[in-house]
Amino acid sequence: MKKIYMDFEMNMNNTKNKREGFKADLIAIGAIKYDTKTKKIEKFKSLIKPILTKTVYPHIEELTHITTEDLENAPTYESVMRSFKHWLGDFNEIDGIYTFGNLDLTCFKSFPL
Repeated sequence: MKKIYMDFEMNMNNTKNKREGFKADLIAIGAIKYDTKTKKIEKFKSLIKPILTKTVYPHIEELTHITTEDLENAPTYESVMRSFKHWLGDFNEIDGIYTFGNLDLTCFKSFPL
């Protein structure tokens, strides 16, 4: 069985607890797949070209060190998600998905794979 540990980086404004006008883009994904049987570790990492936001918010750039320029030639969301789904492999072999916060899991569940 495999365990997935993942972290999403989102580009969003700094309006805490305000859903009105809330816009967010997934701009990076990093994940580790750990096979509990073989002890094999695989990594997945990609930047993602934003769709809704055209520039990285200053507080996000400070936190992630991802710049608007970094994302200019990044692959599209669709391309990255296809690659990520392929990398994940058989969903029946996944024993658990672990994230670095509730927002990551919420986003993962809402993203069409």
